[in-house]
Amino acid sequence: QPTIAALHNGLAGIVNTIGEEPVIPSYCYLGCYEEGSVLDRHLDRQQCAYNLCLVLDMQFLHQAGEPEPWPIYLELHGRPEAVLMHPGDGVFFSGRSIWHWRDALPAGQRAVVCFFHFVPPDFTGSLD
Repeated sequence: QPTIAALHNGLAGIVNTIGEEPVIPSYCYLGCYEEGSVLDRHLDRQQCAYNLCLVLDMQFLHQAGEPEPWPIYLELHGRPEAVLMHPGDGVFFSGRSIWHWRDALPAGQRAVVCFFHFVPPDFTGSLD
């Protein structure tokens, strides 16, 4: 956790060069998804004004090789857009205003994804 938190603080500087407004880190977490995992269509809570989703690893559980990317869908202009990411790839978006989801992770696969969340500097709520 300390390594991910240190990375989160450093990423805020990068995010500030690409986002629409200045941000500060709110919270981050590491998710390890097993076969069949689903992320239902949703909008994020207040602490997730902006998200940076970074794929750290994708692997087959019982065979060699690298699986195809597990798409995250972003609803843009009323239409779903699949974002395909390989390990090391990331996507930055507004989690509070863009609906997003993932269909079931295919059988025999695992995905490790880190989520870094940011808020404007004047945010007054909890950062947890």
